[in-house]
Amino acid sequence: MKVKNLTRVLSVALTLAFLAAFPPFAAVAQTFGDVVEGDWGKYTWAFEAVDYLSNEGIIGGRPDGTFGPGGKILRMEMAVVMCKATGDADKDSALLIPENGFSYAVSKGWMLPGDPSAYLTRQETALAVAYLVDIYDPNAVLSDFDGFYDSYSDYDQIDEDYLLAVGFGTHIGVINGRPDGLFDPGGEIIRAELAVVLHRALTWENSWQFFDVPPSHWAHEAVEYLYAEGIVNGRFGNVFDPLGGTTRAEMAVLMCRRLKQIKFEPP
Repeated sequence: MKVKNLTRVLSVALTLAFLAAFPPFAAVAQTFGDVVEGDWGKYTWAFEAVDYLSNEGIIGGRPDGTFGPGGKILRMEMAVVMCKATGDADKDSALLIPENGFSYAVSKGWMLPGDPSAYLTRQETALAVAYLVDIYDPNAVLSDFDGFYDSYSDYDQIDEDYLLAVGFGTHIGVINGRPDGLFDPGGEIIRAELAVVLHRALTWENSWQFFDVPPSHWAHEAVEYLYAEGIVNGRFGNVFDPLGGTTRAEMAVLMCRRLKQIKFEPP
């Protein structure tokens, strides 16, 4: 009986400590002395993201008033952040309790089963934030993400369960690798990095016409121009299929459209 009571006390203490660090609501945006705009010594590169997430009440600061940008984050903390970011915690406040939030995140596919008190890794982050982007399809195939295999020199170290999410996040620019060309899938992500990735995912908008020809693609500018001119279209949905073949009939249609635009008169 005493053991049970002790366990409950520890659980309550952990929950209170977590809620202090990640308050469920933020009526007034917090400012943090350790994340300062214009001060490169204080994580200025994360300022916009931290400011946005604080305003939205998704991630708050530490009990001492700092953000703790260099601190690590537990998997169950990330689960609760996801519950806030998706709005699910607004419907069920019980999800703000770390254990509940983690179980819910696993049931939604945002996170895989495992130790909720372990530190969050970069590949786990990629999987979770992918679900914050409305066009993410967990049933897609890696070949949809042109060039992903060449993005990271440690590609073969990314666990299979996370490959699709890492490829997706890389393709749309939500996540990226280390300066040395590694993705570092098992590396532990810090709070400042997480804030930036979350901000990108939550504010991401499809600014290009075809999903498979993003701004990083060498043909992006040409494809966008030809589409705007009404000369080319996609295959289906918002896919251009840049590596697909072109039939003689399709080429004839393209030529006809262009000739009509310049009002070409045959001799």
